[in-house]
Amino acid sequence: MGKNDPLLEGFLPLELLGRIHGANGDRPAAVEFPAAVLFVDVSRYTALVEQLARRGQEGLEQIPKLLTLSYARCAEQICSRGGEVLYFSGDSLLAYWAAGDVGLGHAVRSATDCAEAICRDQGARPEAATGEVGPALHVGVGAGQLWAAALGGQPVWNLIAGGDAVMQAARAQSQARRWEYVLSDGATQAIALAETTGAADVSHSARSMPSALPTEWLAGFLPPQLQDIVRATEKTAVVTHNGFSHDEGNGLRSDARLDRLAEIRPISALFARIAGLDHSDPMALSRHHDLCASLQADLQNSGGPPGELLFDDKGLVFIAAFGARGTFHRDDPQRAVDAARAICRTAQRFDLAVSVGVATGDALFRIVGSPRRRQLMVLGPPVNRAARLMAVAADDILCDAPTERASRAAFSFERRGALQLEGLGDMAPAFRPQTRSPAAPVPTSLIGRERELRFLRATFASVSGGTNSLVVVLGEPGIGKTRLVTAFTNELRAKGAVVAVAPAERDDRRTSLWAWRRVIESLLGLPADCDGTRLFERIHERVKTNAAILARLPLLADVLAVDIPPKRRH
Repeated sequence: MGKNDPLLEGFLPLELLGRIHGANGDRPAAVEFPAAVLFVDVSRYTALVEQLARRGQEGLEQIPKLLTLSYARCAEQICSRGGEVLYFSGDSLLAYWAAGDVGLGHAVRSATDCAEAICRDQGARPEAATGEVGPALHVGVGAGQLWAAALGGQPVWNLIAGGDAVMQAARAQSQARRWEYVLSDGATQAIALAETTGAADVSHSARSMPSALPTEWLAGFLPPQLQDIVRATEKTAVVTHNGFSHDEGNGLRSDARLDRLAEIRPISALFARIAGLDHSDPMALSRHHDLCASLQADLQNSGGPPGELLFDDKGLVFIAAFGARGTFHRDDPQRAVDAARAICRTAQRFDLAVSVGVATGDALFRIVGSPRRRQLMVLGPPVNRAARLMAVAADDILCDAPTERASRAAFSFERRGALQLEGLGDMAPAFRPQTRSPAAPVPTSLIGRERELRFLRATFASVSGGTNSLVVVLGEPGIGKTRLVTAFTNELRAKGAVVAVAPAERDDRRTSLWAWRRVIESLLGLPADCDGTRLFERIHERVKTNAAILARLPLLADVLAVDIPPKRRH
């Protein structure tokens, strides 16, 4: 029996994926089996995020700490009782116990014991550990058929879980008071049936680890940022021909890469609730897969991320964060609105109803949970606002004010009044995108910048003669800085000069060194956001005969986000 990558064990429900993989790993694929389902909802989460976000970066960084305390404790209780966490989804967690040979009643009693333990442990509540007014948990237990499927693949595969057991658990938690759990009628009946048939008492044991599944197959279910880390970890798991070494079993390198995913970024969050699909339909797999692949294509056509399709207490929801690493654009709000309109057209083509919310602002990308079960999450006010706008959109698209301001040059909007969004306190204006505005004509020549162009030409001539110079172009937004730089660089290219352009935004807080990395990638003819190790290898090859430059290569470690072994520093 092989061994699964420890990194993947923490991010994926491997037992469920083993069922879906089957003998050959074909995708799309679906499985259905009887199970008990645990649904945990984090109430007061929205209000807490808004409260902490007002404190700026320090406040945003408190959000994953509070969620980690809640989710890590839940995951420990679930795994120790033989269950498996399916996923975290913002303010909710989903887990299951397969009925298997012991029967559905046994699975429900395990889930119920877990729910009781989660609600009983007063001392481990987030507010007790941090001093903050933390979130409260509401827990529901359902029983019945669990339907799970691998869908999409454009380019990420989505694992979704639904079925009667999930819907029961979601309804049950909505009836639970804070720090209490409720059993659905189906769960109660399963326990009663087990008692009348004399089923054995619950005995908890840690779930067995499944046989190893292909790493590349599993990695397909991870977001691109995590896929890159899995592949980079595989590359450094052995001594390679070019001299990079790695102590096998040492998790520091992958943990360091995971830590680098933590960042505050400007995003446009998109939430779309889709109604009209039925998992019990004989064509459920093909319909869900076709829909997921089409939605992913809508995002790709708008230059967005792969997106995520999942079931939560609101039903079937498709989520995306425009501005995630690798998909950042100056006009992400416009792209998100464009994608929302495309999603509505896709839903209409599938004869489905859809309600979409789009919101813009700063959000924190961070790993939440513990090594036993964790997930890369996007946290912050725009995520909350998009979800709340989706809830009130009623078969339409609603955008918040920051999205409207950033997109009004590309779309006309209809103001839909001020709405009271649940958990957000103040009334918030909402806007409905209408027609796309015609593109403004682009001037064919630069007017009124001859003095600036003469200065840039003279500076370039001086640098060509051996001097060094740094030029900063300053000006108010919209005054023509980009046009000036573009005109000058076009002149240089026409003369045969090699020009590297690295766009960066004031609000793009990934790192102050990112622009320089883009310059290096451009000069070396490599794609943007390529693997740091590959980039280092290309640089090393170019300068290997220059001892003075080789001695300074360690200075690139932060720019390339790689660890440079001592043996490669000379």
